[in-house]
Amino acid sequence: MTGMLDYDAATSRRIEQTYTTRDVVEQREHVLAALALQRGERVLDIGSGPGFLAVQMAAVVGADGHVDGIDPSESMLSLAAARDLRVGAAPVVFRRGDTESIPLPDASVDVAVATQVLEYVAD
Repeated sequence: MTGMLDYDAATSRRIEQTYTTRDVVEQREHVLAALALQRGERVLDIGSGPGFLAVQMAAVVGADGHVDGIDPSESMLSLAAARDLRVGAAPVVFRRGDTESIPLPDASVDVAVATQVLEYVAD
């Protein structure tokens, strides 16, 4: 996956707009419910894109939790870093990474999630 999805800024903004459509918003709500996150958990969002899900997860795990978002695209990471974090939300760190090179120590998260990612992972 490395380098495959390093979108330019204009493409990233167009993709970001699709993340606000009803279908994708509902998908995020379904994912959040299925994860059943708990306050204080450490979460990894693989393929975080523009950061919508990571920010929502941060609100759930609260200030005692932590969310890491990784994405191979620098322009997507820029959009994600610009997301508003709610007061009382967990710290969120966005960094470059992919499914083959996760920039975190082993066993450093409680929950990992990858939505709309598997179609980009090599067999």
